Amino acid sequence: MTGIQKVLFLAAQSKQVQPASELHAIEKSVLGKKLEILNSPIGSVDDITEGIQTKGAQIVHFCGDGKSSGNLIIELEGEDKGRDVKPQEIAGAFEGVKDISCVVLNYCYSAEAAKLVSQHIDYVTGINDRIDREAAIAFSKSFYGALKDDKTLDFDGFQKAVVAGKNALSIQGAQENILVYYTPRAAEVQLIEPANNSTVPMNTTFKGTYNKNLPTDSTMWVYVLPLEDDKYYLTRIDDYKDGAWKREDVVLGREGEIDRGKKFQVGVLIADKEVTSSTKDLNNEHARLSELPSGVQKGNKYEIVRE
Repeated sequence: MTGIQKVLFLAAQSKQVQPASELHAIEKSVLGKKLEILNSPIGSVDDITEGIQTKGAQIVHFCGDGKSSGNLIIELEGEDKGRDVKPQEIAGAFEGVKDISCVVLNYCYSAEAAKLVSQHIDYVTGINDRIDREAAIAFSKSFYGALKDDKTLDFDGFQKAVVAGKNALSIQGAQENILVYYTPRAAEVQLIEPANNSTVPMNTTFKGTYNKNLPTDSTMWVYVLPLEDDKYYLTRIDDYKDGAWKREDVVLGREGEIDRGKKFQVGVLIADKEVTSSTKDLNNEHARLSELPSGVQKGNKYEIVRE
């Protein structure tokens, strides 16, 4: 479903917690938003792992009850004895996962699990004590109600949602029980086309990817370095969306025959707000520099040949 962000609601039923009320509150809070709630009852670690790997969600929400040991309690109907899921087991389910950006561990004593999950996921919330169900539901309702109507979740959107959730707990005095873990990831950008060692015309379209962790007001650039020259020729990338970028009409060399068959080093970089504003030439669409500014985040580079 293009443009819709999916939330996987992992429901761990127990004697103390019936997830249906929290699920209903979240569904009501996101009416009219581009958010799809996927209800997935869990009875084991395998159910957690399967849901994470197969549902295609970007946000994972745990609803249930926890012990002071940090274990998540699962008590299935008709079973005399429940089972515990350890923090390490929950974190292990996210190892190697790439498409999930946020995990909400909305059960008591989930702080240890949240800390471990944050080793794999950018944005995570947990609870460091016991809070009642009314407070937990209030947090969820306000958190999802405040999410921006975007396909992806960025840090600003996550932060605003957390603040809204905490504000909803002010009446219960449980704000301090919500812990937030944010794993800052370095911005990354990659050049894909034209391919390494390919032969291309003077005016060429460049394409690539980025990991969406671009600093606010940063700029992305393609650069061309003639191997017989000491100047970098930069062209700003303005066409980028959903992790992919494109720049048309990047110029390699001079018109005519003089640069035919010559090699050029090409690459891509990110300049943050400070570097962009302090480097005069980076305020334009094109720049010519004797060296790349210090502090830029460089992507890959390789050589191509002018046809």
